[in-house]
Amino acid sequence: MADTVRTKSALLALFPDNIIGDISAQDQRDFLVSTMGSITRTAVNAATYNLATDDIMLHVTYTVTGTVVITLLTAQMNDGRVVHVCDAGGNATANNIVINTEGSEKISGQDTQTINVNNNSISLYSDGSNWFIF
Repeated sequence: MADTVRTKSALLALFPDNIIGDISAQDQRDFLVSTMGSITRTAVNAATYNLATDDIMLHVTYTVTGTVVITLLTAQMNDGRVVHVCDAGGNATANNIVINTEGSEKISGQDTQTINVNNNSISLYSDGSNWFIF
């Protein structure tokens, strides 16, 4: 079945006190498509990558080959920006994904964050000054 973008009232009708857990997988997908829209993934297949203006989902396959360093550029940071980084190569334990910032910005108070578990991911949002993990 194809994903369907639903109106707010249609979505609210799906989820009234779902105590018994009877929401179908398709209804859940429709909810995500309706609220988040379509997300384009960006393949990261090199040892270094600088965040681009339209990046939302970084699909990191290079961990099959080696360590990856992703830099969150100062110019790409704005309040409310969300970025997801995923170890799609499935080898982050051996070949880490290191996420850093270009300037003095922090990531949840740290200079860098590292994905070092196979197939793991990290989601970040910006307040316009720093990045935070959620």
